[in-house]
Amino acid sequence: MNDRANDTAPVLLIIDDESAVCRALKRTFRDQVSSIVVASNAADAQAIVAQEMVTHVLCDQWLGPGQPLGTELVRGWKAQHASIRRILILTGTLAPLVSLPGDVDMVLTKTTDPVEMAAHLLLVPRKDGDVSL
Repeated sequence: MNDRANDTAPVLLIIDDESAVCRALKRTFRDQVSSIVVASNAADAQAIVAQEMVTHVLCDQWLGPGQPLGTELVRGWKAQHASIRRILILTGTLAPLVSLPGDVDMVLTKTTDPVEMAAHLLLVPRKDGDVSL
């Protein structure tokens, strides 16, 4: 990654086919990132990543019928887009069953505490100075 990518203000891409989930995630992160963009399908997500300086990605694993799995969609994104720092996959109860391709930093369930999710996504330091939970 280049220095310019690390200096970019955080831009979060939320990819989920359920609009209620997107709204909830936007509320969770609106005060923690510069900008939030939302995609409800793989084609929209690909277009956004190609046009925006996305730095963080939250992607649902199951994007609906006819769509690739989230882990398939984001494969290769970090190599292709230097601005992307972190990619998290969100899933229902199947988090332990989702294998991590190289670009995915973590798999979390959608019921993960928002503070914990933000810490993993944005690498928010804890009070003791550690960077991760």
